[in-house]
Amino acid sequence: MRIKQLMNGLVLILLGILAVCAVYGAFLGAQQAQAFFSSPVMIGFWCLLMAVLAAGFAVYSVLRRKSALMLIHGGCLAVLAGGMIGSQKAHQWAAARLGGPDWTKGQMQLQPGQSASHVKLETKDQPGHLPFEVRLKDASIDYYDKPAIGLYFNDGAGWVIKAEKGEPITIPDGRGTIEVSAVYRNFKLRSENGQMVPYESDEPGTNPAYQLVYRPAAGQQETFYVFERFGMHTLSDRTCRAEYIAPRAVKDYKSTLQIIQNGRVVKEAAIEVNKPLYYGGYHFYQHTFGYNQSEPVSGIMVVSARGIGFVFGGYGMILAGLAMHVWPKLFAQRRKSDSRRGNDGN
Repeated sequence: MRIKQLMNGLVLILLGILAVCAVYGAFLGAQQAQAFFSSPVMIGFWCLLMAVLAAGFAVYSVLRRKSALMLIHGGCLAVLAGGMIGSQKAHQWAAARLGGPDWTKGQMQLQPGQSASHVKLETKDQPGHLPFEVRLKDASIDYYDKPAIGLYFNDGAGWVIKAEKGEPITIPDGRGTIEVSAVYRNFKLRSENGQMVPYESDEPGTNPAYQLVYRPAAGQQETFYVFERFGMHTLSDRTCRAEYIAPRAVKDYKSTLQIIQNGRVVKEAAIEVNKPLYYGGYHFYQHTFGYNQSEPVSGIMVVSARGIGFVFGGYGMILAGLAMHVWPKLFAQRRKSDSRRGNDGN
């Protein structure tokens, strides 16, 4: 009985310290909080908390008799163990004794068609290395609204049309028609029979463009191009100019990654901000997105997944234990209520 009283008091003290540290860490910011929870003092606290949780199985016999409580208690222990295994200190300890990477998080910046196995680390000048290569096959941005093309005439009139291939659109005031006759994702030119002809290139990179055909009410038909990454484009007679109008609200960034090992693609998947790719003990998250001249540059966050199995397994154990603990009580209460309603009916 004396041991249980001491254990109860110790558990309350540890839970109080944990609550205070959680509140304190919430005001530090991500990087400072990570450094705080990985400090030597906190490492000692985590080890003590794990020891107390493990000792609970020996001190409290109810944890051994009831499966539901055993799962809940064991799940908490598994979550804590997984967090410690996945920490920076644990990675450094394992690297010094067992080999392998000693880092937990880094970044990669890739352009379409580019491959790399090195990772820029947040805490070191020297890069980390992956046991395989990551290639960026493709990158794109999704928007809530749609892109458009603005038409502006020299007399001040202007109209906006959809930036998509479609039927000819009649321009008011007898100005003729305008049509988006072709859409290019990677616009290039090549020489055919002495003339420069546009085509859709399958080379790495992107150069989005729209082919417009302007048919004035009186005059010769003209074909011209509007590019997403370049400015205004004026017709030869200088009566009208066209401009790409980019969407304003970004919905999502997407990158298609390929994992290359031993010279062949072993996995391919499209990642988004909250939808990572998992392979070889690492998660690959979409982190940043930008452009370098005419090509997109995708920033990929690489996070070691060591210990994540313990964490997810622990959460599963806790949920299963709660269901096993609560469901029989709810079922018994429902049967009791049905019995009372039956007696009242009689």
